[in-house]
Amino acid sequence: MSKLMFLVHFNDVTKSSGIIEKVITQSKYMNKEGMLYKTFILYDKDQRKEVSVYNKYDFINFVPINFYKIDDNKIKKVFLIENIYKEYDKICSREKGNYDYIYMRFNPLFHGFIKFVKKYPKKFIFEHNSIEREEYKSNKSISYLTSKLFDKKLRKYAFGYIAVTDQIYSYQQKLYKNIKGISLSNGIEVSKYPLRKVPKYDGQNINMIFIGNIRYWHGLERMFKSISNYNGSKDVKLNIYGPINEKDSLTKELQELNIEKNVVFHGFKTKSELDDIFNNAHIAVGSLGCYKKNVDYACTLKNREYFSRGIPVIFSEIDQDIPMKYNKKYFYKVANDDSIFELEDIIDYIDQIYKGNIKELSQNIREYAFENMDYQIKVKKLKKYIEMQEKTNS
Repeated sequence: MSKLMFLVHFNDVTKSSGIIEKVITQSKYMNKEGMLYKTFILYDKDQRKEVSVYNKYDFINFVPINFYKIDDNKIKKVFLIENIYKEYDKICSREKGNYDYIYMRFNPLFHGFIKFVKKYPKKFIFEHNSIEREEYKSNKSISYLTSKLFDKKLRKYAFGYIAVTDQIYSYQQKLYKNIKGISLSNGIEVSKYPLRKVPKYDGQNINMIFIGNIRYWHGLERMFKSISNYNGSKDVKLNIYGPINEKDSLTKELQELNIEKNVVFHGFKTKSELDDIFNNAHIAVGSLGCYKKNVDYACTLKNREYFSRGIPVIFSEIDQDIPMKYNKKYFYKVANDDSIFELEDIIDYIDQIYKGNIKELSQNIREYAFENMDYQIKVKKLKKYIEMQEKTNS
């Protein structure tokens, strides 16, 4: 059986906890399937303490390197990225003969990455988590220019590729041309998250929760404005749990909308604390601003955690793992734009599901996650794809 070597880097561990957990879980299930040689996670040597909290496995190596303090300096950022690929090259050279393919996220097209990929032709399986050029363009990144120059040329060195949504896959197909890829959405280790205990619902008090680091694509300002516009009699609260990077500006926004009593920031919470928080929540809030990334499709880890815990969720994207036939049953979909949605409609949905057998609904949501989102299923599909690629290329 062919072996993968998984390479990934994080320049700030504290801001990447969700993705690090994803990489560790991916690695764990790749290893269970006998596919993984080793995973190498590069991180800033000054964050050894932050890395120490993650579960250690003999097939995962955390590699401390010197991450320059780049701030917003684009020239320093280029040097940082070049340094990362030098470290990758050292690992690939040292481990030569132990792996068949290199699995990694597709990265910004700087000189070091291009040189690195060319050195190991037909070894790479790239994971695409976005339509990169559009993302670079919206971020005004120098990578937008380099992607226009080198996108198609670089991809010919790949063995294969994974796109995490159908929309991304459709875009990547045009660039890879004769190389077949696969659309394979993000997974999750469902059993890691307990099924929530369904809280009481008195029809008057509604507790919504958002879990995670707030990013611009989460579009929480839409929920803030919807709460502000709500004139009904019910007491609606949005409790936000996770590190807050721009708390002052968010607090100011709440003050301007006069909803300080309705939206509360609680900061970071441990896993056991989150278990209790889910037990007291009626509905969860996912991403409401995917349109800001110019995408309609997404497969967020947030939705997958919510489903694993058996809680209904509000989101704006199309998630290919969750067909629209489950809208207003397992989830409530709002438009993927900057419109202010009617909170009254969401409240009607909450009323409806809590008047029914909500415990059974929660169990069904979790079971659905096991059957459609669990990494055991995702990794088997990846394994089958690699075997098919090998047959095609033989």
